[in-house]
Amino acid sequence: MTVLESIQDSGNIESIVLKVQIRTNKSFIVVCVYRPPNRIPAVLKSDSDYFEEILDNIPLRGRSVFITGDFNLPTSLSYSYFEHILHSHSLWQLVNQPTRLENLLDLFITNNRDINIISEVKVEEPHISDHRMLISSITIPRPECKKKNITYRDFKNANYESLGLDICNILVPGPEENTTTLVHALTSNLLCLFDKYVPVVTKKITERSKALCLSEETLLTKTQRDIAYKTATQDPTVENVNTYNLLNKSVKKLITQDSKDTINCMIKKQGVFNAMKSFCKLKSDKASENFSMDVNLINEYFVNISTNDQSSPLILPFKPPEILSPSRRFVLTPITKFDLIKAWKSMKKRKSNSIDTSGLSSKMIDISIGAPNISELLVNIVNSSSISSSEVPESIKLSKVIPLAKVSNPSTPSQLRPIAI
Repeated sequence: MTVLESIQDSGNIESIVLKVQIRTNKSFIVVCVYRPPNRIPAVLKSDSDYFEEILDNIPLRGRSVFITGDFNLPTSLSYSYFEHILHSHSLWQLVNQPTRLENLLDLFITNNRDINIISEVKVEEPHISDHRMLISSITIPRPECKKKNITYRDFKNANYESLGLDICNILVPGPEENTTTLVHALTSNLLCLFDKYVPVVTKKITERSKALCLSEETLLTKTQRDIAYKTATQDPTVENVNTYNLLNKSVKKLITQDSKDTINCMIKKQGVFNAMKSFCKLKSDKASENFSMDVNLINEYFVNISTNDQSSPLILPFKPPEILSPSRRFVLTPITKFDLIKAWKSMKKRKSNSIDTSGLSSKMIDISIGAPNISELLVNIVNSSSISSSEVPESIKLSKVIPLAKVSNPSTPSQLRPIAI
């Protein structure tokens, strides 16, 4: 809660303006007003001008504002000085019952008439004052956070000892089997074991913006501010509250400066456009993620795009006579387990959890490749498919193809660019 000090005091009206912030919810403004009972036109004109000055200085910016207090405007003539101000600022007065004797003196004014946020204002007897009590409840809506479901294998809670023993006990076919049988044995056995020990789980997460890199000075000031907040909450003296307010303002300034430094650093490394695109999430002018097109139409177009014209034979260029034929043929030699492990360790993303079309991920292979039977099976697959039989199983050829739009709102398959991942 912050007291706004940008409004000068009036010689007649007593007021206090508060900006209330509840955790991460949107802040709102609360104004408490007391106006002494005075019906002199000059005083009413002066008080209405001061009230309008209060409204002009409130930092609304889409916030809700709630104004309440004893205005002492019993007659329609005295209330008319303030009524036009309410209309000009799109405000509504919600109290419709007398609050003292037969007079309506205490008002409740707001710019938000949403029944889901503010309830009906009730007037009840407090039995401790000559004014009746105004009761209303205000519901502060929490900001909507985008949530999405993610599916992953729970590697953190896996029993790796039992998993490793079962992997070593897998019975694998011999090298005399065809490649399709070898690949099916690998995928089916590994998926069965990983489904048992590392099951697939679904979790709902909240999408959050990327956190800024805060400097050590900012982190230290944030710690001091949090300590000052606890102190001001437990002992709300003027000194403790002012200390907290000063530290809070310092933290905001430091975070702003850190944001500027982060953007400047990104601009130096990536350039202006790429930095703003990654930091501000700029929308592309060409790409359109949401478009409706028949999947079969897209598949048919890209499958037949290279074989549309069947009538004209394919003419290959003639080989120039001065180019000699190579004396040696290109030959692939069978690999060993040592070659397999060496090649696998040179891969950068062998810990990736992303699965391929078979359902296996690099991390699953990385866990299993140390087992002698699995490494032997992989060697047999490579030697059998690429070297001996010169055949690659259909399951290995499959890939996930995603069409990217080359223009906004594509309508034909020719306006798409397929990529395989």
